[in-house]
Amino acid sequence: MTTGRRWREPLLLLAVGVGGAAGTLVRHALLSNVASATEFPWAVLLSNVGGSFILGVAAALHVTGRLRSRATRAAVATGFCGGLTTFSTWMVDIVRLLRDSELLTAGAYLLATLVAGVAALYLGVAVVRARS
Repeated sequence: MTTGRRWREPLLLLAVGVGGAAGTLVRHALLSNVASATEFPWAVLLSNVGGSFILGVAAALHVTGRLRSRATRAAVATGFCGGLTTFSTWMVDIVRLLRDSELLTAGAYLLATLVAGVAALYLGVAVVRARS
């Protein structure tokens, strides 16, 4: 089956949609409830790093054969993590910080998101491997 045909399967589309809606709602809750006393966008950092961790767990579960359902993988990895994480808001935040001459904060945010995101993904994989 080709990749294009796979996404025509209604169950997979539904799984991505439901997962995406859930991830988006979690991100909205974070953006609405994580207050920041500084210019640093903590809520977006948390959503991106958290999504990286969850994706690491899902990927490791898939590789170890413990997450076999295509619909569940689609719901979690593509839907939930796609809805939870946000590249575009991260970029807008960095441009806003640069525009406001918050160069140190913009640099720290850029670096923190990249380093923490990769570390969180690796940690997610490591957690699954340690429990295998």
